[in-house]
Amino acid sequence: AKEVRQRMKIASPLPETVAAVKAAVKTQKDRSVLELEQKILTLEEAKCKIIAGYEQRLKLKDATIELLQTKVGSIEEGESKNKEMEAAIKEQEAKITSLEAVEEENKQLKLDL
Repeated sequence: AKEVRQRMKIASPLPETVAAVKAAVKTQKDRSVLELEQKILTLEEAKCKIIAGYEQRLKLKDATIELLQTKVGSIEEGESKNKEMEAAIKEQEAKITSLEAVEEENKQLKLDL
């Protein structure tokens, strides 16, 4: 029995050794957790930068669309004014044609006299 007790003492680790191993394991776990938290923060920062980049591109696209819409509006307004001018020109040409016809009639009347 003494011999068995002697072997158990030798086989069982010392309490200081157990405590040291537990502390080392806890330290390693803490270190691993910190490393993972740091990686998560790095990924979050990258995600935020990517999102900010997309938001900036969307703002730029919106501004481009707004500018193009303004230009289209200006072009449509110009086309409308051109149509008005063309109508006014045709009206003036019709008046000129009418006046020329009246002048021709006047010439004929003068010749007839």
